[in-house]
Amino acid sequence: MKNILSTLRVDIQIAMRSKLGTSWRARNENMSCAKIYYIVAGKGYLSHNGGRFELVPGNLYLIPPRSGLFYGTHSKIEIWWAHFSADIFSCLDIFDVIPCVYEISSADRKNLKKDIGGMIDCFGSGITGRQIKAKALLLSVLSSFFDGTELASLKLIEDSLSRFQPVFEYIHKNQGERMPVDRLARLAKLERAYFSSLFTKTFKISPSAYVRQRKIERAEFMLLNTGTKLSSIAGDLGFSDAFHFSRVFKAVKGISPVEFRRRGIPLSP
Repeated sequence: MKNILSTLRVDIQIAMRSKLGTSWRARNENMSCAKIYYIVAGKGYLSHNGGRFELVPGNLYLIPPRSGLFYGTHSKIEIWWAHFSADIFSCLDIFDVIPCVYEISSADRKNLKKDIGGMIDCFGSGITGRQIKAKALLLSVLSSFFDGTELASLKLIEDSLSRFQPVFEYIHKNQGERMPVDRLARLAKLERAYFSSLFTKTFKISPSAYVRQRKIERAEFMLLNTGTKLSSIAGDLGFSDAFHFSRVFKAVKGISPVEFRRRGIPLSP
């Protein structure tokens, strides 16, 4: 099995600086991307994954994907931020697998503001080398959230994931196919009921829900970055037709794919 970190890939979707007022707020937001917030000035709050955090200047905050996020400010706040993905084995969020913290103080990490600012500036550049540097700076910043994870613990995680690697590779390469649990279980060389139980216990999501989640995340990318018709997206991702795709998309995201495309890429944290 490949080492987990050797398969890690990060992609920045957007990185900006924003000054916000009391209209910046959300309840139970479940974006498929991860977020980082660096607070430059002002105060705010956020809660996710059962924890509440007071946003204070100088601190950096991590919000994993699908966190049921609540956030806002009672006055004004300035945030340097990014939306990004961090995947292992091409289709598994690193935050779903490796334990991490969600808040870093500038007192605990030197050059935090410099690295976040540099990442934003490099991401906004049209120069290939600076785009690569933006990813490098993001990785450097993210590393601080995992400082408490020992290599021995990482080895145990790798061992528990090893039997699922063929399953993840298959899901990543065959998103246009229907993927019954029986087929996935055979790839893991496990009986269907045991496979489903073990997968759910390990990843806190059932195999069928995980497949649906990855298909919808791929659909999100196509909706925001291409002009592909809904019927074509449905066919590409193994849905029976555009109506079936729209129904599943709305069940997962809470809005229709048409409305999701209309809203476009979020331009605020």
